[in-house]
Amino acid sequence: MDNDKQVSSYLAHLPAVFHTEPFIGRFLLAFEAVLSGLPKAARPGLEETIDGLHAYFDPEKTDEEFLPWLASWVALSLRADWDTATKRAFIRQVVALYKLRGTKAGLQKMLEIYTGEKSV
Repeated sequence: MDNDKQVSSYLAHLPAVFHTEPFIGRFLLAFEAVLSGLPKAARPGLEETIDGLHAYFDPEKTDEEFLPWLASWVALSLRADWDTATKRAFIRQVVALYKLRGTKAGLQKMLEIYTGEKSV
């Protein structure tokens, strides 16, 4: 479909008087692209982005580039030499580790994670 003749699906939500003006349908395409996304759009719309927001807070689902950001929410620094799986596992365990902070068990578990070695 030619972009000049394409109209927004949002037009259906307006009173019939607006359907006669071709500019309105094209004008609403900008809002539809931002809010709902369009089939040929390079990026998803705001609705789709918000719908997937929960994945940013899950260490197993979020993109690797978001792991340091997610770790910062719990005042955690990730080691640069860790692979992605180790970073994800550490972030996943950090809340449970906070419950053990200041204890021998907590220190042992933290050292196991940081060194990759089991304690004796």
